[in-house]
Amino acid sequence: MVITLRGPMKIPGMVLPAGTYVFKSVDSERDRTIVQVFSQDENFLYSTFPAIADGPRPPVRRVRAARRYRSSKGTAQKARGQI
Repeated sequence: MVITLRGPMKIPGMVLPAGTYVFKSVDSERDRTIVQVFSQDENFLYSTFPAIADGPRPPVRRVRAARRYRSSKGTAQKARGQI
């Protein structure tokens, strides 16, 4: 992603002056996203740092299930639960 800064921007380890930069995300083995910041022509690497999500993660959706089954006495009953 190419980003043009109108003013300085602080990144881990330094402050980038106004200018155009290339931000790349790199997959890591630990399920994290690593960000690399390059010069516009991608010949110079300014910084590499782990990314942090902006805001909370979305909530986990719970699924409710209802199912009818027959007991050993032959009567229908409901089984309920959450997954």
